[in-house]
Amino acid sequence: MLIINGLQTKDVCIDDTKRYLAPTITLQPKPARGYDIFIMDKRVPIRLSCDATGTPPPRFKWVKYDRNGENPVDLDPNDDRVTMDGGNLEVGDPEDPGMKAETAQERVEESDEGLYQCIAENTFGSALSKKVNASIAFLDAFSWVERKIDSYQIGEKVVLNCDPPNGVPSPYPAIYWTFGMPGDPKGPRNPVVYSDRVLQDVQGNLVFANIQEQDSRDYVCNVPNAYIGEVKTSPIFEVTVNTNRPAPTRGPSWVYKPPQSKEVLRTKILQLKCIAEGL
Repeated sequence: MLIINGLQTKDVCIDDTKRYLAPTITLQPKPARGYDIFIMDKRVPIRLSCDATGTPPPRFKWVKYDRNGENPVDLDPNDDRVTMDGGNLEVGDPEDPGMKAETAQERVEESDEGLYQCIAENTFGSALSKKVNASIAFLDAFSWVERKIDSYQIGEKVVLNCDPPNGVPSPYPAIYWTFGMPGDPKGPRNPVVYSDRVLQDVQGNLVFANIQEQDSRDYVCNVPNAYIGEVKTSPIFEVTVNTNRPAPTRGPSWVYKPPQSKEVLRTKILQLKCIAEGL
């Protein structure tokens, strides 16, 4: 038995007419685009693809681990909820032909969450794919429900904390803020326009570097989840700016600055953000 770059292989035999090769993974199962996990919509089966080369051609099987990457179980192709076609895998309840079109059938369940790995095997060895973490998309509600009423002095630094609910995928990249005038029956529906003075930090909080009279409005933090088609909205932040005395001047200071070092994969986009306040 030889082990080369993590590949388990038996002795390779060569005759005058054919070369025998242990499998090599050529197509890795991939998570959702832009995420490090495979995000499951309950209405859609899990679909993962894997491919490998080898001589003779390899056979494929899939192993599922629990959420902690433990307790591996070979998936059974004879299971009604499992379909395997070469290295392609589909997991989920069979489609119910009697289900009404306007009713969304849930085809995956919490027990389907975990890590999935493809294994290609032939007589001369085996190759293991990377593990893919599959999690069901969800978005909780905001944990606080009371309207927040706050008064600030003109020129102050103000941070409205979103405190978004838990969700998969992570809600932070998608958070956005809207505003409205107090008493508007339609509520805060206008997108906040960001500037050097009004910004959103990496935690989704709304930052006023120095708040002004025109910022006296109602604000809400919006957290969308495109996978389940929902948007959760925070209770209203009712902001009042007092102008009874002039704003004191002050030098600039950091509200948020990027880390001193950050790792990024080659060919990927690197984004850095800094926020300062002062008057």
